[in-house]
Amino acid sequence: MKKSCHCGNIIVEYPDDNAFEIARQCGCHYCSAAGPTYVSNPYVPVSFQVIDKSQQKITRQGSGTAQFHECINCGLVLVTSEIESANYCVLNAKTLGIDVSAVDPNVRNFTGESIKDRLARRKLSWSPVCELT
Repeated sequence: MKKSCHCGNIIVEYPDDNAFEIARQCGCHYCSAAGPTYVSNPYVPVSFQVIDKSQQKITRQGSGTAQFHECINCGLVLVTSEIESANYCVLNAKTLGIDVSAVDPNVRNFTGESIKDRLARRKLSWSPVCELT
């Protein structure tokens, strides 16, 4: 399955259209302002490509353990985190137009979570990134 942000600058690929069922919402300050709904599946590898890197903005928030990949034209597309020399990600279903069967009504806030616990949680629940280009 191939999806992209609205302008086509950031392209995301994963093997199955039914790979993601439930989207989640993060309640941190940054995500609350951006309004994403995130999807991931630890058994579904994801690759992504940026066509024009000058149109991409990468920021770090809070603990600095994740990179927020934004298209300057379309907004937040995905979030990556490097854990033990491997990359993991969550995708913004809204920006990529990924159909999900439901959005979890419980907004999550991980502000008090230790970095060790945060990385462990991501490793178990985020999608592995198989290629960054």
